Amino acid sequence: MNEVKHTDSIAGHPVVPILARMMVEVAEYSAYDIALHWEQSAFYIEGANGSIIAAMSYHKLGDRSEYYIHAAYVVPEFRRIGLYRRLFDSLVSKAKADDIRSISGGIAYSNETMRKVAEAVGRKPVSVTYTVEI
Repeated sequence: MNEVKHTDSIAGHPVVPILARMMVEVAEYSAYDIALHWEQSAFYIEGANGSIIAAMSYHKLGDRSEYYIHAAYVVPEFRRIGLYRRLFDSLVSKAKADDIRSISGGIAYSNETMRKVAEAVGRKPVSVTYTVEI
């Protein structure tokens, strides 16, 4: 199985198009605007042809001892084979090495599939955001 790789900055990195693809698909679940920020780091997995098939971007929240998952995406034909878990486990290992105490990240409430995936790797729901569209 292909190794999980890491980049300290997504600026100009080949991981950007796959994360952008996630932003387009998430629009069906959420009215939130999601933007990629170049200071984000990412874990990613390449397929046999060298293209990126899974990625997770994250950043440290200010002075807090917390990582925030900004975006995660697995190409549909590679889902349900454990790639998200491998990305998440890599982030957990990095968090432990960096003395980070928690990892958070939002998931659209209506995205039940992703909520189940998150819970399967040990993430727990801690809040719900309410919004009104104007």
